[in-house]
Amino acid sequence: MKYIEGPSRNGKPAWKDIWITMTINSINYSTIEDLVIEWKGIINKIGFQFHTPFTENDPLWLQYGQVRNEIILKIINLKKNIRM
Repeated sequence: MKYIEGPSRNGKPAWKDIWITMTINSINYSTIEDLVIEWKGIINKIGFQFHTPFTENDPLWLQYGQVRNEIILKIINLKKNIRM
């Protein structure tokens, strides 16, 4: 991975400089765990936020309720069980 090799960083590993952010929506919410597992050991931080609807009945909006609550619990459990 060329982006990991990169230029000298005075002894600081490159992965310390790589962050990922994911905007969770009605299409991609099922891929959160896959993303975390795929990048484990390469980066040390992932930020999650929920899509903010811009129009009424925005198809990407993940409404408040059971599914959204389960996603939040999944992220909390991933944070406890998978160290980046």
